[in-house]
Amino acid sequence: MEFYDITDEEPARPGEMILYTPRHSIVVCAGVVDNKMRAFDRGSFLEDDIELFKKIKMTKKEYVKRTHSRCKGCGGGKKASNKGPIPPERTMTGKGCKGCGSRK
Repeated sequence: MEFYDITDEEPARPGEMILYTPRHSIVVCAGVVDNKMRAFDRGSFLEDDIELFKKIKMTKKEYVKRTHSRCKGCGGGKKASNKGPIPPERTMTGKGCKGCGSRK
């Protein structure tokens, strides 16, 4: 994982996760107004100079390793694969979730 400065060539976009350096915490960018960055940090609103924020760069492998997704069908179990249609053994109704195959 790399952290780098926010520039005019690579601006921070609303909804992007960025590092707030004074607290060393990851925040969600809300926007830039008058050289001030607005962000959400653990449920509170934060506004400070752009120089105190850094963009985050992760490789695809690192992103997959650090994130976890739940099955959208049942809210639990493992993530459904996006490798094609659902196998016939997972499509049984009443026998479990169509996405991950687990039971509620």
